[in-house]
Amino acid sequence: MGMSLKKKEMEFMNLKLNGYETLKQAIISEGDSLVESNECFLFDESVEGVIPKIAADVLGYVLKDGKEFVMVTKRFSSGWSNQIYVSFPLPTLMNDNLGVEIESGRVGRYIQTNPFDSIFHSLTDLFTEMNYRGFVSIKLTSDMELIDILFGAGLSLYNMLEGIKGKISDFLIHDEYIMESWSASLVVSRYPYPFQLEGERLFIKLNQSAMKHLWFYDLNVFKKTAYTDANKVCIVTAWATTLNEVARRIYRTCEGLVISQKQYRTDIASYIVNQWTEFMAKTR
Repeated sequence: MGMSLKKKEMEFMNLKLNGYETLKQAIISEGDSLVESNECFLFDESVEGVIPKIAADVLGYVLKDGKEFVMVTKRFSSGWSNQIYVSFPLPTLMNDNLGVEIESGRVGRYIQTNPFDSIFHSLTDLFTEMNYRGFVSIKLTSDMELIDILFGAGLSLYNMLEGIKGKISDFLIHDEYIMESWSASLVVSRYPYPFQLEGERLFIKLNQSAMKHLWFYDLNVFKKTAYTDANKVCIVTAWATTLNEVARRIYRTCEGLVISQKQYRTDIASYIVNQWTEFMAKTR
């Protein structure tokens, strides 16, 4: 680990971030050189790296079928962090879960009390043997039964990064404590996504303050001019101590984006308060 910190001082990171292209770009924009190689510090964030079903069987878990209701994410690095992040998916592009079924965001909060500690602790030996350093997530049905165990955090990773004080790379290495609060991520697309993935070229004005809350897909930058051809444009994130304030902040950013025919959900507060109420009732 000493070598990793020395390299960090030289502004080099050794990260493996499969599936997180938007995060790679953000790390580089903060001045860190991203080197994808299995050297001193391995941080595997591949949400597609599902633990094989046989491993769940060995641990005594019978995975249930069902639509995802809640994801609980915890960080592992030779042991578990003291915090977990509970997040709820926005499963469609339209309000009230209408329209195409595609995850269009996540809303959740950090909490200390973890009603699922037994599941995470049973995985300790497995992740220690793998020398894994990163996030681990469990998916649960509406009846709090285990659906899946995953590497990574999916869209929740961007939610969690809203609460950090410094650079992303510092957070990834040092596992700093984050204030228990609400955060949200919301996908902004333009019509007719997802039926058409590319459209007329969109030029984007970037500024440093906005970039802390924007994570672009397929962004190209040429001589300080940023543009994209993708109809799935970006992820917008926000942080606040209350759910209503999170909604206000994230919509303020969305409204400020100069994108023709932009589309995103506008029912975060009303939808998530019901999810959170049901979750708390079933975990007490």
